[in-house]
Amino acid sequence: MYTKISQDGFDFDTVGSETVLDVYEDASLGLKLTDDFVSSIDGHIGGIETYSYAQNPGFQTPNFQAGGPDFTTIPGDVSTTATIAVNSQINSTIDVSGDTDWFSVTLEAGQTYDISMLGTGTSSPLSDPLLRLFDANGVELATNDDIILGDVTNSLLTFTVTTTGTYYVSAEAYANSSGTTVTGDYTLSLFETNGTSGDIAASTATTATAIVNGSVSGVLETTSDSDWFAITLVAGQRYSFASDGTGSDVLEDPFLTLYDANGNVVKSNDDSGPDLNAKMTFIAETSGVYYIGASSVNSDGQYAITVKELPTLVERTVDQVAHFLTDEYSARQAYGVTEITYNITGLEVGAQALAIRALQAWSDVTPLVFSAVTTGGMIVFSNDEDGAFNSNTTIGSVIQSSTVNVNATWQNGNVNVDSYTYQTFLHEIGHALGLGHAGPYNGEATYNVDNIYLNDSWAYSVMSYFDQNESGYFGDFRYVLGLQIADIVAIQDLYGANTTTRNGDTVYGFNSTETGANNVHNFANFNRAPSLSIYDTGGIDTLDFSGYSQNQQINLAAESFSNVNGIEGVISIARGVIIENAIGGSGADTITGNSVGNVLTGNGGNDILNGGGGIDYAAYSGSSISDYTITDNGNGTFTVAHNNGGADGTDTLRNIEFLRINGVDYTLTGAEAAVNYAGTSGADTYTGMGGDDTIHGANGNDILGGGDGDDTITGDAGADRLSGDAGADTLSGGTGNDVLIGGAGNDQLDGGSGLDYAVYSGSSLSEYTITNNGDGSYQVRHNNGGVDGVDTLTDIEYLLINGQYHNLSALAQIGPSGAVNVSDSVYTSPVLDTVLERGLLPLARQDWIADFLANTSYEDAPFTFPDDEDALGVDRGLDALLEDFLLDGLDVL
Repeated sequence: MYTKISQDGFDFDTVGSETVLDVYEDASLGLKLTDDFVSSIDGHIGGIETYSYAQNPGFQTPNFQAGGPDFTTIPGDVSTTATIAVNSQINSTIDVSGDTDWFSVTLEAGQTYDISMLGTGTSSPLSDPLLRLFDANGVELATNDDIILGDVTNSLLTFTVTTTGTYYVSAEAYANSSGTTVTGDYTLSLFETNGTSGDIAASTATTATAIVNGSVSGVLETTSDSDWFAITLVAGQRYSFASDGTGSDVLEDPFLTLYDANGNVVKSNDDSGPDLNAKMTFIAETSGVYYIGASSVNSDGQYAITVKELPTLVERTVDQVAHFLTDEYSARQAYGVTEITYNITGLEVGAQALAIRALQAWSDVTPLVFSAVTTGGMIVFSNDEDGAFNSNTTIGSVIQSSTVNVNATWQNGNVNVDSYTYQTFLHEIGHALGLGHAGPYNGEATYNVDNIYLNDSWAYSVMSYFDQNESGYFGDFRYVLGLQIADIVAIQDLYGANTTTRNGDTVYGFNSTETGANNVHNFANFNRAPSLSIYDTGGIDTLDFSGYSQNQQINLAAESFSNVNGIEGVISIARGVIIENAIGGSGADTITGNSVGNVLTGNGGNDILNGGGGIDYAAYSGSSISDYTITDNGNGTFTVAHNNGGADGTDTLRNIEFLRINGVDYTLTGAEAAVNYAGTSGADTYTGMGGDDTIHGANGNDILGGGDGDDTITGDAGADRLSGDAGADTLSGGTGNDVLIGGAGNDQLDGGSGLDYAVYSGSSLSEYTITNNGDGSYQVRHNNGGVDGVDTLTDIEYLLINGQYHNLSALAQIGPSGAVNVSDSVYTSPVLDTVLERGLLPLARQDWIADFLANTSYEDAPFTFPDDEDALGVDRGLDALLEDFLLDGLDVL
């Protein structure tokens, strides 16, 4: 049937059998601004009808939403048919204000029961449950609202039954002073208590159990007592665990420990709950049985163990956090102008200074201009009401005026910049300008209960309720002394960006260009680094954290966090901000550059410097490059060690192109630096730098070059190609068949074992004077001051000059009587020339070449040899074996 119900002068039209369940009003203003009629049609929520009107509303058109969610009403008296079994749980909902759900249960005389009620679910958990127990006649026997009044709002009712029979458990929500109750989802649990047959065991042999999404009671008989509860957890699920003193004999300082199935400690907590109670969160890595250990620091008494499933939270991006501040906490609002007046006459002098400084912080990042007035004002500050709060007056989405109250006794009247009072002014002015909280809370909030994302933290927003340690996202507590990265994005979304703030060369931290005893960017003003986000619009800028001795992690990338002064995540860099330089302290710092050219200074300690993109410099305190030993680690990094224990320590460099020492820039990858290089077990290819390099190839067939400078190059094992390049170099082939090229300068060439070659740049052997030194070594002099200099050769079997190969073993017959020139020791080979010049002689088929060049005779050689067989001591040829090499072996060249 069609019916019409009249309420507050308005007609409410519905179809069917309808009952108005409740009317929601804004009673705080003394007049009804909105009426929301919630009706039950044929046992289901039929709709919500909203009227908006002023004091003289006239006729308004309602906004009716038909067909709400289904629900089953549970009676709130002995007529209920709903039941709960002993040792079980039920999930249900407080649907509307004033709703009560009664569940019947049969209880046994002499048995003690734990009845608990928690707000659960992911969408709308009931925030303040209330439990009552009634007898069969509906007479109330016991009640519990909060495990800890006002702090732990879950309910736990522990009751010993005297008469077997039917009882009723009433699941409700606590009513405020106006009689209104909250709504939401809950879990009701009813279990026999643990330990009725004696003390609870403190081991994996315990028979006591805890429950997920419920509470159980316990008693510590002595100060050294410990009770263990078994509980089954699911891998990947996030849980909260709490141990709270409760009952008539309250446990004063609970301690909480989580053990794995074998009794090994997984996690513990002492005082993270309210007062001295214990609370912690945990994500199970594996499914199975765990144990909760309830103990105390030094007390006995009654306690409650509560375990609750928590929603799996994820991290929000900076944009998502900013959007919650502007559009999700409440409807978007902002001033319609950029020139805003303020009145601080209602504050004490010290608080006035904080208000002005906080206003300047918001002005730094926006085009907003704040002007002081002594009467009126668009933002009016006061200190005469309790607490700290803000209230805005708006027309539509446009703020008309704001009030900000920070009580004169806030934080005991502390008006220092380094204080929670200053952070409060930053926070409340954020509200005055249109920002909401960082999560769906107001007045108070508990992390892992009220937050809806992981990084809801002061580190991201001054509008958050959770400090860095409380949230666990960053581990170290610090007052916020400036806007954070999400605040800046959010407020610029409302008003635009300031493009002139600190647009010169600015130093943040120590030795700061930002003067003033209270300037938050001058870290010499504070005992600990302040928590803030760096906002800068131009110039060549520097983060100087040289005053700290802790190991720091400094990151110059925009929207990154840095660990400074031993405080994790305390400094961030705002979106779009470019900071060029960074200076570390005396600890072992890790400094990471950004996409532009950076100058990174590690200072003392063994630092890690990563330039990132751009052309980057590592700056050092020594007088010249000779003060340092530089090692190329072969993996894209260099080690720079300050010799003789110098103050700069030993640093590791990556993506660094230059060293800056005493005002001089040295190319790390070229001209000036001396490096040490140790190869791998594989085939290494490496060229040294301009200094006196020490290079080892290790195992493998290596191609190594020294570059300029007097280099020492060792091939070690394998068939290696070693090039000294310029300078007086020492080349050692080691084992294997090696190719050694001394290059310019007077070089020492030692082939080691195997068949080894020395390569020269002349056009023929006649350009060289070769002397047998009689001790197994040879001197090879480039005549007329040629570029190859005067080399000393040891264990070298062949010379390669302009494609001609000269067998030094033939020269050994001449003896040390003087210089020799053996033209008939020459043979030519285009194939071998290609092999050698590519450094590829020591490949898999090298033994065939060795056979060819040794004392075996072959026929049909395509090479040109002298007619005098005795000059070489062998008649050489080429048979099918070498042809196989030329056909099969060259395909790998």
